Amino acid sequence: MVLCCPKFTQHRPSPNGLMRRNRLITALSRAVIVVEAGPSSGALYAARGGHDQGRPVFAINNSAGNAELLKEFAHLLPMMLTSLIDKYLSSSNDD
Repeated sequence: MVLCCPKFTQHRPSPNGLMRRNRLITALSRAVIVVEAGPSSGALYAARGGHDQGRPVFAINNSAGNAELLKEFAHLLPMMLTSLIDKYLSSSNDD
């Protein structure tokens, strides 16, 4: 496992810092999967950053932000994978 942090740990979180972190994460990723994104969420920023870096972007068609991504450049996540994610999310809510 690799931990990458563009700031020292004693710095308080900021929107700018989160955007830099998202760029690092997408740069290290082979693909970006957006489960649910609001109209102005950080997930949209990360997805666009990943797309700009040449990473494939996948999304579930379940929110306004995801619908925007699917219209622009994202690929629809196959239903089998969507079902697995939904199952995982519902079981993690039971904890």
